[in-house]
Amino acid sequence: MMDIQDSPQLRRFEEDDIDLTRIEALSSEEVRSIWYSYIPNVDHLMKIKVNDDMPFKIIKDVYVCGENDEETKLLEKELSFFKDKRIIIMWGPVSGIRIDFDYFLESWDDFLYLDDDNVIICDSEFGKLFVQLFDEHFLISEKEEPRKD
Repeated sequence: MMDIQDSPQLRRFEEDDIDLTRIEALSSEEVRSIWYSYIPNVDHLMKIKVNDDMPFKIIKDVYVCGENDEETKLLEKELSFFKDKRIIIMWGPVSGIRIDFDYFLESWDDFLYLDDDNVIICDSEFGKLFVQLFDEHFLISEKEEPRKD
């Protein structure tokens, strides 16, 4: 486990009521590798060109407009494919943490800001389903297999 002083990912939680022993900071190399396995060749979600060549398809758009119990229940329902798993939250291709999904739900608004526009959430087993957070929209997405032409 990385010490808080050595980890910019964990330092962002210093002032929050977060149990840092339940968070694992990932190295920038590990985050970069995971990020590009979901979003190849793009370091920011806003740079994705929406076309048939996207390496994923968006399955569902979940709009979250506040940070309250109702919204937490919505996220728990819509992101149920993460239940009982460890998830990875990445802020761009250089910063990320691993955390239990249940703990994430307890304080998700400490980990994410609804106006974030460059966050990917995936499970630690690197399943096909993942989430892109884009300005109050949790875009549930599925990785596509590379085309064989």
